[in-house]
Amino acid sequence: MGKINKEVGPLLENLPLDKLILTNRFEYESERLVGVLIYVSSWVDSIILDVTKPYDITRPQYNLLNILCNNYPAKLPMGTITARMVDKNSNVTRLADRLIERGLVIREQNEQNRRIHELIVTPKGQKLFEDIREGLHKNLWSLIEERLQEEELKKLVYLLVKMKGIV
Repeated sequence: MGKINKEVGPLLENLPLDKLILTNRFEYESERLVGVLIYVSSWVDSIILDVTKPYDITRPQYNLLNILCNNYPAKLPMGTITARMVDKNSNVTRLADRLIERGLVIREQNEQNRRIHELIVTPKGQKLFEDIREGLHKNLWSLIEERLQEEELKKLVYLLVKMKGIV
């Protein structure tokens, strides 16, 4: 992957970020890619925040509900949930405590090993999760599907997973 010519001039100084990432100011394409990923990630995060905010749910709390709802009716140990969280800095115990207070999640001790605590989503938590998913579909996923064809989506997912080193 070679270098790109830097063409930084006075005209670039006033460009908005979305236009700037299309210029040749980057020394490496990998540098441009990281900039685009950060920019797009911030855009996605802002839409997720707009959707979850009215429900008083943070993105990590939504992630925890997502994990529990996708594994329902199974109870999941805290360690399993921690390993599956997108944000590895999330304190699952603290997140769970807040969701438990709201009646969205229940914590139980494992019957075979009392040191293990397991979480399960309540019907109220499932309903909230589905409402948020509906909002995400309306405000984010459908927008992505309008802009990218299914084959492009599959290829993008494959390339991002490959970049992460998973495939």
